[in-house]
Amino acid sequence: MYLYKFKIVVLLIIPFIFGCSDRNDPVVAQFGNQKISFEEFQTVYLDLLKKPHSMDSEQLRESCLDEIITWKLLASEAIKSGLDDDKKYRYKCDAHNDKVLRELHFQHQIGPQIQIDEYELKEVYAFITQQRYVKHLFFKSLEDADIHYRRLTNGEEWNTVAREVFPDTDLAMSGGDLGWINWDQMEYDLAMATFRQEIGVISKPVASSFGYHIIKVVDYKKNPLISEDNYQSARRKVRYMLEMKIGDKIAAEYITSMMNDKHIEVRADMINLVAARFQEVFNRKPKPYELTQETQLTSMEIRELENIYWANRDNVLAIIDGDELTVGEFIYNLNYIPYSAIARGFKTALDFVIRDRVLTKEARKMRLDRLYPEYTDKTVLFQDKLLQAEYRKILNQKITVCDEEIHSRYQQDLNRLYKNISFNNAKDDIKNMILAEKRSNVVSEHISALKNGMQIKKDMQIIRDYYDNI
Repeated sequence: MYLYKFKIVVLLIIPFIFGCSDRNDPVVAQFGNQKISFEEFQTVYLDLLKKPHSMDSEQLRESCLDEIITWKLLASEAIKSGLDDDKKYRYKCDAHNDKVLRELHFQHQIGPQIQIDEYELKEVYAFITQQRYVKHLFFKSLEDADIHYRRLTNGEEWNTVAREVFPDTDLAMSGGDLGWINWDQMEYDLAMATFRQEIGVISKPVASSFGYHIIKVVDYKKNPLISEDNYQSARRKVRYMLEMKIGDKIAAEYITSMMNDKHIEVRADMINLVAARFQEVFNRKPKPYELTQETQLTSMEIRELENIYWANRDNVLAIIDGDELTVGEFIYNLNYIPYSAIARGFKTALDFVIRDRVLTKEARKMRLDRLYPEYTDKTVLFQDKLLQAEYRKILNQKITVCDEEIHSRYQQDLNRLYKNISFNNAKDDIKNMILAEKRSNVVSEHISALKNGMQIKKDMQIIRDYYDNI
């Protein structure tokens, strides 16, 4: 039996996450027998705005709406081709739909408990303009942490204790050195304890979702050019960050309480089979920015998982209060747990997937999919996006390039690009270039054909009125 330690992580920091579900949702586009609601547009547009160097503009808004129209047109063609019957497509949709339910559960159950005052907002704003150089000691139990805390307060050397706590690791040699840390890189309690702590002082044990930590701040940096105007302009962003941090803490306590009375059985044969090759797929190091991404795995990692485990997809991995979790459900739900948890190994990844399964079941029991209209918006949009991507692949698979085309392009660009390169050395690059051009053209031409004769009505004024007044 596994011991379950949980950390709630909201992978998407969505503005208005704690808003009311009641809404007046106007239509911003109509074409054929399809409509796009403002809520659907906003879901896609907010994700677009989170991308680096992406700034709100009239042009970006309209191109985003055009892209959604394209998704829906191609998705309709994909359904006509039977792509919605594909087993892998269904697994991906089910995993995403469950993720949306958990977001709604967070909004419904956790959001109302979050209380923030102006003093804490200003304090956290100051913290996010600073850094702390941190050393720490980690313990699985409070009892163990207390024992070592007493040793330190009685005068034992920090580095001596660190070598015992972290045997044979880089942390042991560095005294638990974590380097320069930003406030938003830590869980709420750890972040607040660390950034409130004076330099050189040894903290009492601080709880996290993984255990207990003793913290020592070695140095700090801060931006001295902070004004009230700076704070006011950043206030909204700071509030979102703080809501997420406090929400994570409340949610972790909530799910830990939920798991106390859960009966969990694991199938040892399947556990061993999946665990045996799990780590060979996940060998990259986690990066802090990944937590802001909706999905955590690369397409290559998903394909590797499918190649390794597809034959066992229907086999049961674990049973939670009678609810069976199959290998197939496990591998696709990995896409929505933090990659940092996956990188720790199979056991931690399974813990997170089981936790998510329990939350999803409660959200479904609460009928949140019917209580919140955005459930349908988000799940349908995801299905459209997934189907249109698969349909594009089918269109591209039909594209070929013959030797005559390659040779003609070589002669055409000989003096400009290939003066000192033989045809044999250049032909693969030329083939790939022609393929890319043809693929781009075939999709564009297909979309134009679908739109030909179709009346498309767009109401940009609804979008303009909303975003111009934020």
